[in-house]
Amino acid sequence: MRALFLVIWVFILGCSSNKKDDLEQRLAKLEQENKALKASEKGGKAEQKPAVSVRPDPRTTAKREAISRSDLKKVTVDVAARILPFGGVKRAKVTLRNPTAIRFDQVKISVRYYKANGELYKEEFVYLDQVKPFGSESISAPTSDRGTKVRARIADFTSPDISKE
Repeated sequence: MRALFLVIWVFILGCSSNKKDDLEQRLAKLEQENKALKASEKGGKAEQKPAVSVRPDPRTTAKREAISRSDLKKVTVDVAARILPFGGVKRAKVTLRNPTAIRFDQVKISVRYYKANGELYKEEFVYLDQVKPFGSESISAPTSDRGTKVRARIADFTSPDISKE
């Protein structure tokens, strides 16, 4: 019994009048807002804003274009290949990863084969069609009789989301 009395006494001391006043003010404010909502519902339909025609704003279009162009940096091209002991490249596979919302109709990828001394041996092109947003596509690259290193990069692309200017 003493423990219960002690708990109640601590609770009463912990609740200051300022806290009670704040709670009462908040409750009164919420009751007023509730009454106002009920009154607006009784009066018929709630206030409706007039319909406004929306035209594309060139500034927002430019912002969307800038965002899309900055997203191009996130699109990556990787190449995995088997390099033969005395030079040559077999089973080269090029993978394009698109972690953006940009759609690509066609992507032209440059595949470069380098000799052991770092000199460019040859350059081939592979094409990927209909690359979807947030996806990845892979394609086999041509084999090479020489070369000890393979690099790939995007050479060109067409996209309905980005203009070519």
